[in-house]
Amino acid sequence: GSNEEMRSGEGNYFVAIRGINKHLQQTVEGLTIGTVYGVTFLASSGSGEHANGLWVRVDNQVVWHKPEFQFPVGWTTYTAFFTAADTSAVIRFQSDTCCDESTVLIDDVSVAVGELPPGPEPRTFVNHNFEMENIRVAGHKNMQMSPFGWSGSNNAIFLVYNDDGNSF
Repeated sequence: GSNEEMRSGEGNYFVAIRGINKHLQQTVEGLTIGTVYGVTFLASSGSGEHANGLWVRVDNQVVWHKPEFQFPVGWTTYTAFFTAADTSAVIRFQSDTCCDESTVLIDDVSVAVGELPPGPEPRTFVNHNFEMENIRVAGHKNMQMSPFGWSGSNNAIFLVYNDDGNSF
C-alpha cells in the first residue's frame, strides 16, 4: 500500500482487522445494569483501494456503524454508546468490508460512563492500547495474532508495530 506513514494512534502498536465480517472482541466486567456507557476508540482505514467500514457490537447488538472511512487515511476518535443490560458485556469490533484483503485499524479502546466528551478513565479493557506485547523483541514487526486479553477471528487479526504500518 501507499500508507508508509501509517503509525499507531497511541503508543507503538495498533491492530489491523483484515477480511469480511472479521472481528476483535473482549468481555468488559464491572458494569452497572441500566447505565449508559461510551466505548471510545481510534479507528482508521488500512488502504484506500476498497470501501472499509466498521461495526461496534455489544452482546451482538450493533451500537455503532461507519460504512466507509474517508480518505486520506488517518486516525479519528469515535465513541459508541450502549446501555448495560448486564454486569458484563462483550464489546466487538467487526469489519464491514467488501473484500478479503480490506483492512480496518483500531487502537486505544476505553469504556467510561457515557457522556460527551468521555468521562474519567476507568480503563476496563485489558491491554486497551495493544502495548502489552513487545513483539519487536522477537524480530517481528507484524504478527498475525490477537493481542493479549482479546480474542478475534482466525487468521484475520494482526498486531502491527509502528515501523511496519506500511503493510496496511
